[in-house]
Amino acid sequence: MPSPILRNRYQIIKDLGQGGFGDTYLAKDLDLPGHPHCVVKHLQPKDPNPAILPIAKRLFDFLWENMR
Repeated sequence: MPSPILRNRYQIIKDLGQGGFGDTYLAKDLDLPGHPHCVVKHLQPKDPNPAILPIAKRLFDFLWENMR
């Protein structure tokens, strides 16, 4: 069975962990030469409360900005 591909770009190699706001994977970036490995965080809040999504997105964006 082939590995799942997120956003037609990231081929999942391994599940690294799961948390309250989503899942983290080791993946290959299919858009870059040589398909280097990268870490992909898939934002997918586990709480069904619709008020959680904006909070999760804000925290996710904060994390992204501080990882650069």
